[in-house]
Amino acid sequence: MRSKRERKRKATSSLRQKGAKQQALVPFSSVPDSNAPVLPELVKAGSPAEVEVQPHASLSKAQQRKLKQVEAAAQQRGLRHQLYGELEKHSLTQEQACLLQGSASRGAKATRKQELAHALKRGRAGLPVDSDLGLHQSPASSQALYVGLGPSISQSRNQSSQQGRQGIAQPSTDVTAAGLRSQRKGITSDSDASDAAGSAAESSPTTQKLDTACGHACRTADSGLATTAAASRTVDMMSALKQCRAELGLPGEGQLKHTSQAGTRVTTRVVHIQRPAAIEESRSQLPIIGQEQEIMEALTHHPVIVLCGETGCGKTTQVPQFLLESGYGCRNFAERAGLIGVTQPRRLAAISSAQRVAAELGHKVGSSVGYQVRYDRQVGKNCSLKFMTDGILLREMQQDFLLRRYSIIIIDEAHERSLNSDILLGMLSRIVPLRQKMASAAASGVQPLRLVIMSATLRTEDFVANRRLFPQTPPVVHVPARQFPVTVHFNRRTELHDYVGAAFAKVCKIHRQLPPGGVLVFLSGQREVQELVTHLRQTFPEKTKPTAKPQLSGFAAGKVGKGHKPASNPTAATQPADTSQLGHKSEAVAAEDEDAGVTGGLDAAESIDRPGQTAEQSHQDVAWHAEGDDALVETDEEEDVVVLGDPSLIAADADKGPDQGKDDEEGIRAPIQALPLYALLPAAAQARVFQPAPPGHRQVIVATNVAETSLTIPGIRYVVDAGRAKQRLLEEGHTGMARFEVRWISKASAEQRAGRAGRTGPGHCYRLYSSAHYNDTFPKHTPPEILNTALEGVVLLLKAMAVDKVENFPLPTSVEPSALAAAERCLVALAALHPDTRALTQLGTSMAALPISPRHARMIHQVVADAEAGRKGAQKALSYAIALAAALDSESPFVRPDSLAREDGEDAQALRARRRKAYAAHAAFTSTAGDAMSALRVLCVYEAAGCSEQFCRDNFLHARNLREMGAARRQLARILSLNLASAAGRKSIAGQRSSAVAAHDALKQAVGGTVTKDPSKSVLECLRRAIAAGWADQVARRVHATFIKPKSGTEDDEGRSSRAIRYRACCLEEDVYLHPSSGLAKTGPQWIAYTQLLRSGKRPYMGGATSIEAHWLPEVAAPLCTFSEPLLEPPPLWDQLQDRVLARHEVRYGGHAWPLPHHSRLHPDMRQRSATFAAALLEGRVFPALAGLKAHYVMPPSMAAKPEGQGIGRVVELVAALQKAGCSSAQKLAQIWRNQPAFLRPELLMWLPKHSSLLTDSMWSSLMGESQELLLS
Repeated sequence: MRSKRERKRKATSSLRQKGAKQQALVPFSSVPDSNAPVLPELVKAGSPAEVEVQPHASLSKAQQRKLKQVEAAAQQRGLRHQLYGELEKHSLTQEQACLLQGSASRGAKATRKQELAHALKRGRAGLPVDSDLGLHQSPASSQALYVGLGPSISQSRNQSSQQGRQGIAQPSTDVTAAGLRSQRKGITSDSDASDAAGSAAESSPTTQKLDTACGHACRTADSGLATTAAASRTVDMMSALKQCRAELGLPGEGQLKHTSQAGTRVTTRVVHIQRPAAIEESRSQLPIIGQEQEIMEALTHHPVIVLCGETGCGKTTQVPQFLLESGYGCRNFAERAGLIGVTQPRRLAAISSAQRVAAELGHKVGSSVGYQVRYDRQVGKNCSLKFMTDGILLREMQQDFLLRRYSIIIIDEAHERSLNSDILLGMLSRIVPLRQKMASAAASGVQPLRLVIMSATLRTEDFVANRRLFPQTPPVVHVPARQFPVTVHFNRRTELHDYVGAAFAKVCKIHRQLPPGGVLVFLSGQREVQELVTHLRQTFPEKTKPTAKPQLSGFAAGKVGKGHKPASNPTAATQPADTSQLGHKSEAVAAEDEDAGVTGGLDAAESIDRPGQTAEQSHQDVAWHAEGDDALVETDEEEDVVVLGDPSLIAADADKGPDQGKDDEEGIRAPIQALPLYALLPAAAQARVFQPAPPGHRQVIVATNVAETSLTIPGIRYVVDAGRAKQRLLEEGHTGMARFEVRWISKASAEQRAGRAGRTGPGHCYRLYSSAHYNDTFPKHTPPEILNTALEGVVLLLKAMAVDKVENFPLPTSVEPSALAAAERCLVALAALHPDTRALTQLGTSMAALPISPRHARMIHQVVADAEAGRKGAQKALSYAIALAAALDSESPFVRPDSLAREDGEDAQALRARRRKAYAAHAAFTSTAGDAMSALRVLCVYEAAGCSEQFCRDNFLHARNLREMGAARRQLARILSLNLASAAGRKSIAGQRSSAVAAHDALKQAVGGTVTKDPSKSVLECLRRAIAAGWADQVARRVHATFIKPKSGTEDDEGRSSRAIRYRACCLEEDVYLHPSSGLAKTGPQWIAYTQLLRSGKRPYMGGATSIEAHWLPEVAAPLCTFSEPLLEPPPLWDQLQDRVLARHEVRYGGHAWPLPHHSRLHPDMRQRSATFAAALLEGRVFPALAGLKAHYVMPPSMAAKPEGQGIGRVVELVAALQKAGCSSAQKLAQIWRNQPAFLRPELLMWLPKHSSLLTDSMWSSLMGESQELLLS
């Protein structure tokens, strides 16, 4: 008996034989069986027996499955052979393949000889040749077959060079090139250029892919080859194309034509721009020029695109010019007549971009190209291209939500994820489809809006993969960067503690062993920078006078005896300084949040101008780098990567002897020029990093993270990265507590730092951490700013723009609901939102109109309210309040004495003396009212001194911060003056009292007052009340008899005690402390309001502390107060000054329910208010005309307000009439009497004896006269 295995083997063999037989008979299935008549019959003719048909043997399931597998394999082999045949038919010949060129030569201009040689090879390969080269004349038939496109001028200018670089079959360009050249010479703007290009522009993306796949067939047909073989091959390929369309279910050419005619026709606009030859040459070197057509096609077919361009691609300066050449911003084209808006995160970037683009276009800034930043504006009437900061566009969006003035918006540097740019992206993600929908309505008159998001290759997925932001994924256009290679070297071990010492050792090793080039060292903070600079200057001191034969180490250009040659790279360490570096330096330097300040305004990142120069002059001196303004250089992340650098360096390295690169005794003490770079460094000291080092010196720049951005320091070849950065972090719980912490940077920041070595030539980056630590510990990206900032300003802005549910607002990065809830609680405490509905109050609307934070806006409006109420000193305090808001909204004006570095030739004793002088200078500005008042006093004295730079140097003040304060003060005064003028106009239109209008006029004049004198005592009191209103939720009460005693001997160099006074904050559970350096440290007031909380070590310290009074809080911070029921004693009283009925209440404040003094406020019961007002009216205290009737009343007037009198008829009638009319004030009663002169006359007669004639018509007329005088007064 056979085994199971044998039976299975036999069945498989039988199945294979059957399959082979069946497969062999497949080709003959359609052939008739012609051999049947000659075959012998199986049964004799005439036999009655029927032929027995043998049934087919049934197959098992396994056999059926295997049969299917065999059939499928045979079918796949057939399709594979067919595919190979098609590919071979359409493949390039060997001659054609030789014409292909690498992408590295892209953008290189070929010589005439190279163009002729390339054209000759194309002719031999059977490809069309440009007739301008003069090799031969193209057939006339080709001119009739080609339909010319109408691209922009730059596209036509690069068309022929792109064809040569691609090296594959291209359509004949005889007619096209000539036509576009004629357009370039004589046409300024052409709106009909697209009529000939309609079919090409309307093709769908899928059709374009098919045309690319069968591109050789289409191009051969378009070129009109005359040979018969080429014509037949073209017919075969076109038939294959039709078959491919049918298989994929795509419409044919006729259907495509019909569909395109039925849809909207895309019109190509062309505007010719003449540029100088030098500008054209520099533009041709930018990588983005070669992708202009791809960018504009994507923008034509999509309302939103993402342009991903790395450092140096030139997208900031060239994309706006692409749009100008395409008709955007041109009034001749209605659909593109709106402005081109370009936003930048920093002011100097917007100004310098506008200046560079205007220079390339040959225009002046302010004509067709303009800019607008916070303190400067140059936008002409005929402006087509406008650069601005993102905060400016947000303000314009508040006035016009649809941005009707703009046809396209460009969000530049979106990868930085600034707070304003994130809000802009969320708004524009809804405005773009809304404008698209409104444009479809013929009667709307609104044109579509386009959006371009330009970002580095850091976090494109935040915009593309965010379905909440963009439901339809926008296309991403990638632009390569022109960059130099950078070799990255990791440490074997990560230095966790003494990274300053590790950086010092690495710099010494580089200086002694490696070839020439500057060194850029990244450390965490200002103290570390000063420490390393001091060590380097002591170890490698600079030479005051250069000697004839300086002894140089391995870095120098010498060592001729050992065969070492200097670098021939013109961008090496000997590159001269450029004034344009100041612009980039200033832009980046102020972007850092150093340990000194925690303030921030609309534009927290700001430039630092050169000393002795006006803002306008500094803007005009800013130049631009051709490589662009982005902040990332792509590097090679592998360890010990061989980098192809300068040929001279490679030759020098190859010629090294065995002694090259080692320490030699003569060069160990070679000089170094060590320079610091951080945000609080004076402008003159910052400018030194852009100047070349003295002869025979190596330049070493020690910087914080300010040098990560688009800062280009000439001659930097080596980067030493400690991998740390000092960051300001908000603690969890949304209590407002912040801390400065040295943390590991992100991988993106590490790449940015490494890229600093490759901006001007090949370089090296030495990382003081291991690759394992880099991969495992470093985050991929730095968290966006919106996740690490207080959101009350964001919520107020969105509420003002009618975004009621802020949690549903589409942001690129979602915010925690608890953070939004904390922001709303803050706005409720500032009286900007209703406590119950969270709707915007009238005060909140006014606060949103000011371009400052909600707290500073609340402070200003409190002074305005006090001035309207007639409080003493409030009107004079308004100008000081504006100056105080500007001072608190900027960084600290004081130069920290402990941050002063040793100057050239200064010893340690002289440095200590200079620091003591700084402490003494700062003590002169200290105010006993609080630290905020000290900043105000500095600003007042600075403006009284004429804004002198020498004054700032003598008193150790930051001139840049004081200039910003002055500019912010003038801007706020101008905006507030306009708001007060409009408020006064509304009051006069509403017919209110002339005194209110006059008060607003007086406030408008007070806004522009000078602040050159110290504020008086009454003004200081109003300012302190205003601070209590703006920081109502940041009030602290002193904890008595508790001092933190210092340890023995813990006094600093200046002899100050280190003890701190303990306070309890109203919204925190832990205690906070008053810093010993505060102006209130000696007095220690009972109640203070602080502007910031900063945790230093184990203690949270209060910053910007100001003394306040407890009885102010129920009035200026009512949302945080808990009021009891009205007290019976003293009883309610009508106040003539406030013209309302007040009741006394017990008050508790904050989360700790601190008891406050009793407070009088409006009585909550309307009936009781009416009764109290009725008693005052009867007594003649409201209108003196009724005072003569007091002696004739049948009962005392005070019974109207007492509980026992509420059952008497005359009391009930009088109080009911007032309550029904809602009247409890003299102003309201006078308004009622204007329309109803007989109001209350019957009720008042009930209080007089019967048949009395005391209330005569003449008396009533005099009463009406007094009421009208009240309305007019």
